[in-house]
Amino acid sequence: MEVPQNPRTPEELHDRRMLAAALFEARQHSQTEIARMLGVSRQAVYQWHQAWSKGGTNALHPGQQGADTLLAPGAGT
Repeated sequence: MEVPQNPRTPEELHDRRMLAAALFEARQHSQTEIARMLGVSRQAVYQWHQAWSKGGTNALHPGQQGADTLLAPGAGT
């Protein structure tokens, strides 16, 4: 199991979530152990597990990042 060190790109972050999903599926490690293995917080693993439980690996794919814009198109220019 190769864990990306300091993932920076969206692809590396996605790979880390997919690795977590594989570990959830294996049911051999606690969420705390998975957090340590992947170098993330327990809270992150808990959130990923919640999403994975409801929607499988598709729920771990990156979605929109950042907040929706409140400005109408062309406003503020």
